[in-house]
Amino acid sequence: KSRTWIREKYFKYIGRQTWRFAAMCGKNVQVAIFKAGSTPIVRFKLIKGDANPYDEEWSNYFASRGKKVYKFPQ
Repeated sequence: KSRTWIREKYFKYIGRQTWRFAAMCGKNVQVAIFKAGSTPIVRFKLIKGDANPYDEEWSNYFASRGKKVYKFPQ
């Protein structure tokens, strides 16, 4: 098969990202390969070495760390 046929068959123009490897699943459902470069880099704070989640003395420390929810791009 030619390069043009391969590109038209397997690579799609999706949103602002050009030529992503994708396939049709069903009539109108298009599935594309996840791009690792679109995953945001998330840095986490290290937990103190002496901290113990089962010790009440450290309860304020773990409460202050809080929970953050990170949303990944579609």
